[in-house]
Amino acid sequence: MAELLDLSREVLVAAAMSRGGKPRPQQEQMVAAIVSSIESEENLAVQADTGVGKSIAYLAPLMAYLSLEGSGTALLGTATLALQRQVVTIDAAAVIDAVKAVSGTTLKAGVLKGWSNYACRYLLEGDPDSGLEEPEGLFDRPRTRGDGASRSAEAKAWVSVLKWAQSTPTGDRDDLDVKVPGALWSKMSVSKRECLGTACPFSEDCFPARAREEAFSSDLVVTNHSVLGIAMRSNPDVVPDPTLIVVDEAHSLADTARQQATASLADRSISSAARAVRPMSASSASALELAGDRFDSALRAVHTGLQRSRPVPLTDSIMELGDQAREALRAIKDVAPSMSLQIARSRLDALVEATDAWGRDPQSLIVWKTEHDSGEDSLNIAPLRVDGTIAEGLTDRAPTVFTSATLALGGDFQPMERRLGLAKSSRAFNTVDVGGPFDAKKQGILLVPSDLPPPGRSGLSSEGVDLFVDLAMAAGGGVLGLFTSHRAAAVAAEALRERTDLNVLVQGEDSMSALVEAFRADPDSCLIGSRSLWQGVDVRGRSCRLVVMDRIPFPRPDDPISQSLAEAAQKSGGNGFFEASLVPAALLLAQGAGRLLRSSADRGLVAVLDQRLLSRSYGPFLVRAMPDFWKTQDVNIALEALTRLSSEEEQE
Repeated sequence: MAELLDLSREVLVAAAMSRGGKPRPQQEQMVAAIVSSIESEENLAVQADTGVGKSIAYLAPLMAYLSLEGSGTALLGTATLALQRQVVTIDAAAVIDAVKAVSGTTLKAGVLKGWSNYACRYLLEGDPDSGLEEPEGLFDRPRTRGDGASRSAEAKAWVSVLKWAQSTPTGDRDDLDVKVPGALWSKMSVSKRECLGTACPFSEDCFPARAREEAFSSDLVVTNHSVLGIAMRSNPDVVPDPTLIVVDEAHSLADTARQQATASLADRSISSAARAVRPMSASSASALELAGDRFDSALRAVHTGLQRSRPVPLTDSIMELGDQAREALRAIKDVAPSMSLQIARSRLDALVEATDAWGRDPQSLIVWKTEHDSGEDSLNIAPLRVDGTIAEGLTDRAPTVFTSATLALGGDFQPMERRLGLAKSSRAFNTVDVGGPFDAKKQGILLVPSDLPPPGRSGLSSEGVDLFVDLAMAAGGGVLGLFTSHRAAAVAAEALRERTDLNVLVQGEDSMSALVEAFRADPDSCLIGSRSLWQGVDVRGRSCRLVVMDRIPFPRPDDPISQSLAEAAQKSGGNGFFEASLVPAALLLAQGAGRLLRSSADRGLVAVLDQRLLSRSYGPFLVRAMPDFWKTQDVNIALEALTRLSSEEEQE
């Protein structure tokens, strides 16, 4: 252990110095805890507050271990594609250079993403051996030739991507300079299931296959939670066999794992499968459509929301649908390989998986019906628990380090231990909270007004809107408004635009990345949005000096997943409200409040416009989940502090 710990510390120092600094005490504590976990082959949960520099802190012992061993693979799972790129290009690069400088060992980091993140040359260029311009007429590609009339924006984008694909070494959408809408990109890429594999004329020059091969040859493989979800659920070979595993932003892993394991049945997916099958087996397509009609009729007869029973007509229609999907697969099994065949197989496989999911133990499932704005209904089937999946798919596979700024909610690791399946793993586990480098009491204020009316279902009260505007005006901008509904966000944004001259940026009016960049560039702007803004926004300095949350972000009362988790907790003798509502709310509150302090120089105020934090018994738990700001209930004190802060920063 001494050798690994010494090398890890040396690497940490070298990496920190390359950035013009030195290791923080919290980083050193993380390194020691991770080294101990590696040596004992135990799992570890590490809470590290914003600003610790936890990427360097977990990469240093990982890469030091690989350097000493001379073999093995470390697997790192991040929350998003953007974080993958950041880790590989910045953090891992610094640590790899540090390992080289300290030990002379050269290590390599690679990125592993889903297949559909890469352009498919077959779809873009067609089959060169068939003479077809398009892959067997499966997709309607934008017309790029004509009578000289202006090409459509879509057609222009297609031509640009085609030219790019013929010269790029990666085919990675993130390397593409042209803006391509998601719907158009779906015509330029395929899932792993849809890929022709070795039967493709471009198999020797396949972008996703090449990227996967590159990643699998790396010492450190950086992937994302979605890929981990696939690996845990059904396909462990989608990632290399790991020696060590780290999961960053681990608080979101359980939700992603459940999303990945959720199957859906809808008329659209059934019809698309039938259309794909028809050129190869008209009779199978017709039988599938008939089964789909029966399923649609049975689904329309049940209520929207959580399904606590299984009507016989619905069960019968799902079983028939599964039988017809399997029969269609048998009917096309001898068809010559083509993209059309792969698409058909993939859609049929999805139907089979969904119908099989219905056949599992009802007590282990969450089933609900959703009515979409299009008028279509869908039936969704999700696992009730994913802790066992995480244990079997990750922590039993290799020693795993979970890390995040929000693992010890209210000072307690147990809720996250349960969510992450640590207690179900065959390995022992430890927990450690290294804290953070910021002095929250000196850098930030938490305002919870005591005189606001309790929030109603309709959104912000008029008093809440007035206070939000007053706070924004006192701050002079630099406002991040986090709301629990699109309606509340819209009301708040409209009020700001009507009553102030501040530049108001609203979620949905541009891409999220563009909005965040505009917010960062203009210190006096306001960024207003709903749930997707509560996590991941990293804006430092004056541009974010006021964070306002409209209410405690409890799940919707009619949310089927929360309902099921609460009922299951009650049945097992637990507290349904705590498990299904309070813990998720604490996570989001902690993440939302954490947007304020991103560096030691940041100062500002967090306001939660929900007096239930003061009046309800669960309030102290939620407050403890947030950074330990200086606290006040006095609006006047908050307004004065914001006015003073705005004035001081303008003078600077």
